Amino acid sequence: MVRNKCIQLCFFLLGLICVIPVVAQAQESSMIQDSIYSETLQEMRKIEVIYPKGYNPAAANKYEVLYCLEGIPGFAKMEYNFLAGEGFVPNLVLVGLPNSVRNGENMRDRDFTPTHTYGETGGADRFLLFLKKELLPYIQTHYPVKSNGHILYGGSLCGFFAVYTFLKDPALFTS
Repeated sequence: MVRNKCIQLCFFLLGLICVIPVVAQAQESSMIQDSIYSETLQEMRKIEVIYPKGYNPAAANKYEVLYCLEGIPGFAKMEYNFLAGEGFVPNLVLVGLPNSVRNGENMRDRDFTPTHTYGETGGADRFLLFLKKELLPYIQTHYPVKSNGHILYGGSLCGFFAVYTFLKDPALFTS
């Protein structure tokens, strides 16, 4: 019994030791709040931007972009900082796209589904057009990013949209 408690305590402390540096590193990056009006979607879209660690605005460096389809929640920010800190991902700019809300309703079903099945679903083609014709050019104009090497990130319905995007326009994102 005592041995099991000691083992549990050791695993807890080990986990804490691993997590604390990640949390501290994640808090180093500050998020920039931006927005763009989309003619395609007929709405204002919020944008969250995080520069890579060591970013110097005076330098002429250009970075790849990781587009997070549901914004940059704390976990994704920590996950990115951990992976970048361990050398698994290059220095890149994180761009989060929080879901739109209209009349108290989250519009993710509209934006990430390719076919109409109920309500306002089936707007994936319009959202893809927004990404291609409005958002990516806006980010390239206003932030120090490369014209290629973009990554589309999303899970669940956003992951479904990422696969749909790959099938519809495979050259738009590299991964």
